Amino acid sequence: MVNSLTVTFSRRVTLRAGSLRLVDSNGRPVEGRVTNPSKDGRTFVIRPGAAGRSLPDGSYTFVVNGSRVSDRSGAAAVASQTFRFHRLFGDFDGDGHLGPLDRDVFRSAYGKTVSASQLWYADYNGNGLVDAADLFQFNQRRKRH
Repeated sequence: MVNSLTVTFSRRVTLRAGSLRLVDSNGRPVEGRVTNPSKDGRTFVIRPGAAGRSLPDGSYTFVVNGSRVSDRSGAAAVASQTFRFHRLFGDFDGDGHLGPLDRDVFRSAYGKTVSASQLWYADYNGNGLVDAADLFQFNQRRKRH
């Protein structure tokens, strides 16, 4: 589940419009909300999509546009950077496909409650239980990946 991205700068900064951008594999912007929950001006949390929901399966590019991030004097505070990542439900080892290790991890989580076991990553529908609905989602992806 990817429901937030966190960016921490080495010093206090000001973000202007377009400073942090997330796009999908087709270059379409992913809408989201940027907050600074700690109020430190350094750590920003981006929550893409609907509250509490994960990004859909896919490849993403996250861009920090350095020319839109300024320090107290108004000067550019960082160099631009680009980060690429993927999200695939059930890809517990992060290798981009669902293999035997992912299957074993899912099997060990199946039938357990999320609150008791901290197995949120295997609970696709967020109902607090790793159940048949989650297994269906896992198997659908396993056929494709």
